[in-house]
Amino acid sequence: YGKGEFSWSSWVKLSGCVDASEDSTRVIMGAQRGTLEGAESIFPQIWLGARCNGLCGNNLMVSLIDSEGNGQAVCSTVDPADGDWHHVAFSKTGHNPGRAYLYVDGQKFMAGDVGWDGHFNFASDVDGAATITIDNMREGGMEVVPDNKVLDGEFRVGSFLIDPENQFLTEIEVDEIAIWKRGLSTVEMKALYYRGVKRLKAQVRGCVSSDCSN
Repeated sequence: YGKGEFSWSSWVKLSGCVDASEDSTRVIMGAQRGTLEGAESIFPQIWLGARCNGLCGNNLMVSLIDSEGNGQAVCSTVDPADGDWHHVAFSKTGHNPGRAYLYVDGQKFMAGDVGWDGHFNFASDVDGAATITIDNMREGGMEVVPDNKVLDGEFRVGSFLIDPENQFLTEIEVDEIAIWKRGLSTVEMKALYYRGVKRLKAQVRGCVSSDCSN
């Protein structure tokens, strides 16, 4: 992404906190440059999800930290542990100054402006073509071969590899993951939510018998 704008979006079902004292991270999606083992820096770093008894209570949040360690966290007022599907998305707009916007079921949450001095690059220039592997939860993966790029960190769904000893593995159901290399507007985010709500409602049936044979 460099110093540009970007957005992430997903429909998600998340598990609840095991107990009220647990301080853990439930990850929807996350990306970072490196890990605590052998990396010059774990920044830049982005993660979307919810902590238990954390900065935002148990509520959904997004955290964006640039390559220089300058960060912003945006909290929602929505605890996802209700067994329902939620549309969760964020957009990063501007840079220095910049701002992150978090959207949960079409509702917008934001903090103040932040000065991101660094970048949000997760790839480095190398000599010749290299392979980027996007590995979700360490099960298989998708490989693409771009020109002169190599991924130093990882993009993950349902886990976050900062520390190999604690990968924040999360019980999660996801649908319609999307990533844009631009900051989506509030109108566009609401449209994503309402389109998904209509699709979910269209899949609901009313039945007399328990097996819907009628």
